[in-house]
Amino acid sequence: MWGVLAAASPTTTFHLAPVIVAAWPALAGRRAGSVLRFGASGLAGAAAVGLLLSLAGWLRGPSLLPVGGPLVESLAGAGLGALAGFAFTRHQ
Repeated sequence: MWGVLAAASPTTTFHLAPVIVAAWPALAGRRAGSVLRFGASGLAGAAAVGLLLSLAGWLRGPSLLPVGGPLVESLAGAGLGALAGFAFTRHQ
């Protein structure tokens, strides 16, 4: 979904998209009993989508970070999302 939205509007930044993309598999992995594996796949998937969007020129919106631009922001968001998803599943 993030890729479709970014392709349709490349100058709009979807700041929470990488966080959600990375966190969702960890939350789903709780049911499967493999939070770490699902969390790692969420991180890898969100990072890959961010990289592909950047290479395609569809990640041109403003960044909330003072340095690095939208790709760095999406990678940082993916990392935070994976950590948050993992932490959330561990504390329930």
